Amino acid sequence: MTEEKKKESKESPINWMNEFVLTGSFGSAYDFLNSIDLIVRVHSGPPSHPSWDALLANQEAFSKAITRCILRAVYSNLDADTVTDGSEWQGMAGAFPKWAGNPGFSHLIWGLEQLSKDVKEYKKNRSQE
Repeated sequence: MTEEKKKESKESPINWMNEFVLTGSFGSAYDFLNSIDLIVRVHSGPPSHPSWDALLANQEAFSKAITRCILRAVYSNLDADTVTDGSEWQGMAGAFPKWAGNPGFSHLIWGLEQLSKDVKEYKKNRSQE
């Protein structure tokens, strides 16, 4: 076996967390919550028998994956600014104002709040029909 083939055979398989979950978009609350849901599902055991016990058994790996996901979401949203005039996120402060360069993603929470209001309004209009 050549050195190149030996090296290829020793390479690890694709890391789904690095390749898929943490390279995804974190530009919306939906994206962020979807990534968290994927992490919970993977660490809860096989798809045919997910369980709370499996999640607890995988708690260390789960905790690391969730932490990396949160850090990635914070990093992906460092440019968000909900306060400065002219920012595309201006006025979209969720729980707290957010300035560019500061960690946080409260503008994602603002999006959820707006969605919740829209859903309530839709249900109210539908019940009046």
